[in-house]
Amino acid sequence: MTPGFGEQSPPWIEGWSRFLAGAIVFVSIHLLAGSSSLNAQFSPGVLSQPHSELDDSAHCLKCHGSGKGVNRDRCLSCHQILANRIDSGLGLHAADKYERCETCHIEHHGKDFELVWWGDEGRQSFDHDETGYPVEGAHAKLTCEKCHNPQRIQHKEALIAQGKSLERTFLGLEPGCLSCHQDEHRGQVAADSCLTCHTFAAWMPVSAFEHDSTRFPLTGNHRKVECAKCHTRVAVPNSVDEDTFLQFSVPKFGRCTDCHRDPHEARLGLDCAKCHTTAGWSQFKKSEFDHNRTRFTLEGEHRRITCASCHPAGTNFRVARFDTCHDCHRDVHLGQFADRPDKGACESCHTVDRFAPATFTLQAHKKTDYPLQGAHLAAPCVSCHRAVPVGQLPMSQLPGQAQQIGSTQSARPEVAMQFRFASTACVACHRDPHTGEVDPFVRQAGCESCHRLDGWRQVDFDHAVTKFALIGKHATTACTSCHTKIGTEAGQEERLRMTGASSECTACHKDPHLDQFAEVGRPADCSRCHGMEAWSGLTFDHVRDSRFPLDGAHNRATCGACHKAETSGEQNFIRYTPLGFECKDCHGGFEPFYD
Repeated sequence: MTPGFGEQSPPWIEGWSRFLAGAIVFVSIHLLAGSSSLNAQFSPGVLSQPHSELDDSAHCLKCHGSGKGVNRDRCLSCHQILANRIDSGLGLHAADKYERCETCHIEHHGKDFELVWWGDEGRQSFDHDETGYPVEGAHAKLTCEKCHNPQRIQHKEALIAQGKSLERTFLGLEPGCLSCHQDEHRGQVAADSCLTCHTFAAWMPVSAFEHDSTRFPLTGNHRKVECAKCHTRVAVPNSVDEDTFLQFSVPKFGRCTDCHRDPHEARLGLDCAKCHTTAGWSQFKKSEFDHNRTRFTLEGEHRRITCASCHPAGTNFRVARFDTCHDCHRDVHLGQFADRPDKGACESCHTVDRFAPATFTLQAHKKTDYPLQGAHLAAPCVSCHRAVPVGQLPMSQLPGQAQQIGSTQSARPEVAMQFRFASTACVACHRDPHTGEVDPFVRQAGCESCHRLDGWRQVDFDHAVTKFALIGKHATTACTSCHTKIGTEAGQEERLRMTGASSECTACHKDPHLDQFAEVGRPADCSRCHGMEAWSGLTFDHVRDSRFPLDGAHNRATCGACHKAETSGEQNFIRYTPLGFECKDCHGGFEPFYD
């Protein structure tokens, strides 16, 4: 009897079925292979679109040798261009590792199947070095289509004649630069000499070109000048689209004034090199001109400034006044030091070697109205003395002369470094991260009621002054465990909440009993059973604190014997209440043993 659907066949029937199926396949294959009337096996699948004209059993031997798989010579009999390149040892296909066509070109997967297999990581992982043309520098960043496209193919007609699709082929490119790039020099240099000056990394700068080989060797700052500054672009003769190119031959370069304007207007002669060098306009030759022979000896930074900074054009190099720094330099402090004994002389804090850093030391700061202590000793000066709008300076505290200097509209800057302060309280420099929440506790001592100058995170606060004194485990708990961050909504600044927190246990701790001990209108009083030292240290007395005093055998029973584990939603908990007090509620019913 044949087993029905869903029934299991006996083992001998299943084994016999497999034997017959295998025998039929084996005999069929050998009959087909041995038949002299058949020239090819059945096709394992549809050919791709480029080979669609060969997609029938009559053309199998166009690619396959009898019993030998794909025959390379038969492939190359059609792909004659590749055959010629392989014979010449050119290109990717001439390499030994690509001798088998079917390594990369896999057929019989349908008309829309991509005929080129690029490997597991795709076409972008292809090693272009194997083609004989390494892709280097900026070329390595390009996609394949940037170079391999019909616009860049040379000898298009020959490829089309061989049946190549210009949209698909990777052949037809020439390695020369000008086969892809326009000749920016319009024949001024040899067409095949691009790499003499340029590199694959970038067209500019021309790192490989040596200007010293020309009639004008570059020295000093001339080495930093862009090529286009001297070699300007000129129009291509007879160009209809206003095309331009870079001109290499500069008409005149014998004198400095051929390229540069003479700021002295020929008053000092035309030989600029007599005082100046190509190292920089301000790098004049001291052997020719010694400023120390004048009434103003150049020292420090004054040696490095340009002549025009003090000697503007048309002044005949004469400076009217130079007795004090303020004769040339604006008072950047706007008279904030004018009440000092030295009237705010610049040299009290600065030198001619450099304006910053100032020579005002920590020892000097100790003599001010705000001696530096703690972490303030390590703070940079600009942490407190910041650039602020001039209107924010406490000008009312400055002497009358300083107020006049600071309010001069003609020379008044928009911002200035602040050195005088209306207050030295912490909040004058530091933002209050508590937004006034702790003001009732720190009115007298300010921020130092809790924090120390040695470090902001060194907090010392007596929590007993609040409504929630810290005892037990609470005394060793991190502040941020209770004072959590708030203000994370859009437009709000994140900060720690310091006040307003509930003192109920369940406000911070999850109730594992799911409100079994909650009272009407208020949460459970955890302290009835638990102490502050540890959660596991129970103070619950079953005789005192419950309606079911334990006595007799009940006193020896484990808690879990009566209080079972239950599940509410996804949370497990122990059932404590309500529980029945009758014996049968725990021990079950029983039949009387007497009538």
